[in-house]
Amino acid sequence: MNIAEMAVKNIENYGEYPFITYEGKNYTNLELEEKSNKLAAYLREQGLEEDDRVIIMLPNMPEVLISYQAALKNGAVIVPINDSLNKYEVQYVVNHCEPTFIITNAENEYKIPENCTGTIPNTIVIDSDEIRHVFKQKDCEAIDIVYKHKDDVAAIIYTSGTTGTPKGAMITHGNIHSVYLELQALELLGKDHKTLVELGFSMLVVLPISHIYGLTVTMMSYLAGARIVLMPRFDIEEIFQHIENEKIRLFSGVPTIFYRMAQYGQLKHFDVSSVKYWISGAAPLSEEVRKFFESQFKTRMIEGYGLTESTSSFALQRLHSIKDNSVGKPFPESDVAVFDENHRQLPKGSVGELAIKGPNVMKGYYKMAEETERVLREGWLMTGDVGYMDEDEDIFIVDRKKDMIIRGGFNVYPVEVEKILNQHPSVLEAGVIGVKNKDMGEKVKAFVALQPGKVVTEEELLNYCKSKLATYKVPEEVAFLSELPVNELGKVVRKELRKL
Repeated sequence: MNIAEMAVKNIENYGEYPFITYEGKNYTNLELEEKSNKLAAYLREQGLEEDDRVIIMLPNMPEVLISYQAALKNGAVIVPINDSLNKYEVQYVVNHCEPTFIITNAENEYKIPENCTGTIPNTIVIDSDEIRHVFKQKDCEAIDIVYKHKDDVAAIIYTSGTTGTPKGAMITHGNIHSVYLELQALELLGKDHKTLVELGFSMLVVLPISHIYGLTVTMMSYLAGARIVLMPRFDIEEIFQHIENEKIRLFSGVPTIFYRMAQYGQLKHFDVSSVKYWISGAAPLSEEVRKFFESQFKTRMIEGYGLTESTSSFALQRLHSIKDNSVGKPFPESDVAVFDENHRQLPKGSVGELAIKGPNVMKGYYKMAEETERVLREGWLMTGDVGYMDEDEDIFIVDRKKDMIIRGGFNVYPVEVEKILNQHPSVLEAGVIGVKNKDMGEKVKAFVALQPGKVVTEEELLNYCKSKLATYKVPEEVAFLSELPVNELGKVVRKELRKL
């Protein structure tokens, strides 16, 4: 099972069709496959061997998937990294995974470190004259795809590092193939693995496909026979234009994107009626953002829940049975349980640490045995999230275990406080952390960014919290910022707030 075969089977099952639309141009599945064969042969000639690591640092563009396929066909391990990383962050990944090749473009070539702890990797500049010549070669037979077992590592995906040093999650070929579970949960793929979507079903992808969330969304297209409309970067106007012009059926985003879309939709009218599946993930979707978006566009949103370590989502709301504040039900073939601090499984309805077991759970962290042992326990992936599952198997997230604040012996979950602050009409975004305190152990501190043109005092916000929260949950302090630190997916980075 080499996931590079997904592209080959896509052609066998659906014939040649426009697989990617990028900046107004269509690229067929056959055209992409031929280019990946040419690049795969070139990499092999340059010395790429099975199990070598290949860093791919590119913005959203068709060459990303071409590079993935080319490396995977050779049995190599892909290491996608966001091209927004600075050169010091790139240096860390290079030193840690010790790649033999780095595939990038001219714009990002300067980030490649000159000095490495290991062998200096070969650099492939995808928009160079040399690689353009490789792609223009006429004769190129299909390259033999190296056989891989489902438990062999296909990709190393580095976590965003919001809680510490980035860790490389080893995602297997079987893990990535398990994206069919999400398609089945959406009722886009039958139990017989045959597509249930209509011809021309289009998915708009604006998320970085170097991130596990964006990567799995694109992989879903291979299985379902769908078309990807790929955006190089986030642009609110272009999102709406693509939805209208390309008759988009599925759009995956993060809460920040949906909030901005709803705001923009108040100013200009767009026809988004073609979209049936609005899927939010990668960060908690507040009920306020959900209601704002759904009322603005007269539609329903679907929230998914997952981690890099679970190959993106492992739970998803179903359109016909959405519960308030739930992140949905587990996928088929995935088990979810709740454990206490002594690793004892708790009954449904009890609050504890959520854990998952199934075909989408990573193999472990690359070169981090202790971290692996900490999160993989008796086959269960410990998510680090505190939550519970009700009798209908709907999952509810309370907060991140690591971010929990213990104030005077009481547990305070930042998400709960942030949710209240975000409900205030003057607040654009809030972040909450615990600060050491001699008397209480920790005190609650909030950071807020205000809506444009809005004014509110610290006292007013504290009184607002007092009216909606237990006394021990109310922040002792509110700091005002022009904007909160967020990662590439729009998630507030509490680690950065702790530095302020």
